[in-house]
Amino acid sequence: MRMYAHLAIFPHFNASCRTFASSAPSGVERELIRYFTFSQEVAIPTISLFVAGYCIGPLLWGPLSEVIGRRKVFIATFTFYTGFQVGCALSRNTASILIFRLLGGIFAAAPLSNSGALMSDIWDAGTRGEALAYFALAPFAGPTLGPLVSGFMAVSGVDWRWVFWLLAIFAGVCLVLVVFTLPETLL
Repeated sequence: MRMYAHLAIFPHFNASCRTFASSAPSGVERELIRYFTFSQEVAIPTISLFVAGYCIGPLLWGPLSEVIGRRKVFIATFTFYTGFQVGCALSRNTASILIFRLLGGIFAAAPLSNSGALMSDIWDAGTRGEALAYFALAPFAGPTLGPLVSGFMAVSGVDWRWVFWLLAIFAGVCLVLVVFTLPETLL
């Protein structure tokens, strides 16, 4: 274990935050259809465009973290990701919500593509496999909890925008944790 082992929970929390956002709008799909007056076929991309961003983001964030460092990439992507969640909450038309979801997914891809490298920076070769096995659970926890939380919000009468405000708050908390607790691990 290296000197940053106390940061072991960070990649798990970070990935769960971002994957939670991938599926959260599914619980308020009917409210989105009603507000934006689009069809079911147009509502589906609020999920799929975010996940499509996961395909684009790693092409940027993986190589960039090897050049400028992991901490800078995490701070930049968390900042923009948080802003795109606020953009979703403030969306007034179909185009804006779809564009903000795609951009949010691109910036949400950073912990999914870079946490493995962060884990290898933190853990030595003898314990890295176990740490990565635990980390592999994190991307499954978020998408499972997203519809549960947003569905609860929908049936309790909360406006659909609060799902995105919740995502922005969650991302903001993660951003603060990154800024104040994550040192540069790329040595």
